[in-house]
Amino acid sequence: MIAALGAVCVLAACGNDPAEPAASDTTGAASAPSATSAAAGTTTDGAGQAGTVDLYTQTFPVSWQDAVAAARDKYAGDVSKIELEPSDAGRYGYKVEILSDTQKQTIELDAETGAELSSKTDDFDQDKVGSERRKNAIGLEQVIPLQQAMDTARDVHAGPINKWKLEGKSSGPQYEFDITKPGGSGDWEVQIDARDGTVRSTGD
Repeated sequence: MIAALGAVCVLAACGNDPAEPAASDTTGAASAPSATSAAAGTTTDGAGQAGTVDLYTQTFPVSWQDAVAAARDKYAGDVSKIELEPSDAGRYGYKVEILSDTQKQTIELDAETGAELSSKTDDFDQDKVGSERRKNAIGLEQVIPLQQAMDTARDVHAGPINKWKLEGKSSGPQYEFDITKPGGSGDWEVQIDARDGTVRSTGD
């Protein structure tokens, strides 16, 4: 656990698909992880609702680091995705994916309370065993801070960030930010290389 928290601390600068056969799903409540901030800025009103939320400044009682720690407490393996997005009801939550050699485990947590919303385990097909983990593991200790990637994305397109994710790819890990267009006429999806900070796609 100490090693896991050390890795996520580096990502925050201390100071941010395989085939899917039949899956087993569980839902329920888990004890909330420690309440720390996800990024510098204002706090929520306690509802965790989407709409006018800008994740560039918005914070939640549960940070992405807390979400990763909770996922690693439940599953052994490497982190392949961290995502913060609203549900259909507009409430923000984290999705964290953990890869072992033989399985992909996914857990969703409420960003306000830390409660476990769902969890799922998918077994890899035989030809994916081992290779998916090696190909898609992020390597949190090697990526740039979330805030730095956000700054770069907003240099590309000014506007509120309504969701973000950090995901392992065969080409290397990348951040993706959904930035609301003027008038709410859709989103730009800006992709940033998570290792060197360069822009991979402007979403135009």
